[in-house]
Amino acid sequence: MKRRLLVFVLIATILAPLAVGYAAETIKIGALYTMTGRGGQYGKDSEVAIKMVLNEENANGLPGGRKLEVIITDDKNPQYAVSVAKRYISEDKTKFLFGIISSAIGLAVTEVRRAGSPGGRTNGVDHYSCSGPGNSADSRGYL
Repeated sequence: MKRRLLVFVLIATILAPLAVGYAAETIKIGALYTMTGRGGQYGKDSEVAIKMVLNEENANGLPGGRKLEVIITDDKNPQYAVSVAKRYISEDKTKFLFGIISSAIGLAVTEVRRAGSPGGRTNGVDHYSCSGPGNSADSRGYL
């Protein structure tokens, strides 16, 4: 009986730090929206909506105690959006990219996401776009 209790305490002692580290995980999401020009209001409204949902989800709690964090950037043009998408993937370690409403930007970011990955995923990053490119409806069949 004492031996079982000792084994249980030992296992709990080993697993407790792992559970705390897992519970503290933050899942980063990268959003590229048009924030200036003619489509700017759409991007600003989307930013407000995204932050409201994330605040609610984080307050309610996610499995394992995880938190969601969004990084929102103006997509400006395809070249700039590509540089932001690369930064999101390599430096910010985002798990998802979304929000793009321009087809040109969507296609460019889809190429970044697919770079170097035969399965269509780069560093475990999924890409969802309002404009169609990168989604399951993508005419190039990327997903």
